[in-house]
Amino acid sequence: GGGFAGLSVAYNLVKQGANVTVFDPKDVGSGGASSVSAGLIHPLTPRGKLAWKGVEGYHAALEQIQDSSKALLNETKSGLLLSKGHCSVVSELSIMKPLFEEKEVKMYKERAQSMPEWLDIVSKSEIQLFHEKVSDNALCGVLIKNS
Repeated sequence: GGGFAGLSVAYNLVKQGANVTVFDPKDVGSGGASSVSAGLIHPLTPRGKLAWKGVEGYHAALEQIQDSSKALLNETKSGLLLSKGHCSVVSELSIMKPLFEEKEVKMYKERAQSMPEWLDIVSKSEIQLFHEKVSDNALCGVLIKNS
């Protein structure tokens, strides 16, 4: 199929030398789960722990995205947004998650101390600068970097 999982399998088979044809009843990425996903990529579980093989998976996904971006650029040569001379189908941003319970705050503070390259605690006022509609009940937030 032409969704993320099918294209990932095809990509890895091609890297190993196989000839691959992808069949999909719709245009690539226009149907199924891949067309509605938020596209968030980071190595953490929903509770802020590093997932097993999460960092390896994160880097493999970025490599695949870079290769896909290069292929898109070679295919179309137009209609793509170029940033600093590179074409990409993704942008690297951060996710800011409000925290509402003391237990959550404590857990994420501990994880941010042990994984500063992935997590940072932000104040309630910092969250509200970016998300005006965040409830006044938020105690603070966690920033998941480079997601």
